[in-house]
Amino acid sequence: ARPYAEKMPPSVPMITGQRVIDALFPIAKGGTACIPGPFGSGKTVTQHQLAKWSDVDIVIYVGCGYLFCNVIGLGITGIWLAMMIDELTRGSITGYAWITKKWQKKFIGTPQK
Repeated sequence: ARPYAEKMPPSVPMITGQRVIDALFPIAKGGTACIPGPFGSGKTVTQHQLAKWSDVDIVIYVGCGYLFCNVIGLGITGIWLAMMIDELTRGSITGYAWITKKWQKKFIGTPQK
């Protein structure tokens, strides 16, 4: 791991463009978010709105669980398959970032002397 003096918690707000989220449930840039709710409550629509209108550089969204479990009808096997696809996708992105060394140009925190 790269050396660092201290880990800085995310403190810059991510402007989502959705006034309800920005006012009541603010999300920090570099942080994570969760959208809980029952079937048909608009979770996927909200995720797509956040991905389209937020001031972020990259959005990673892998939504295979519902597709494989309910639409295709694989049940719990579909959930496991979706988890494998999610891990492979994230691993591929991380591997690409590691190989290209783009992560070395970005630094969050106080530099060591």
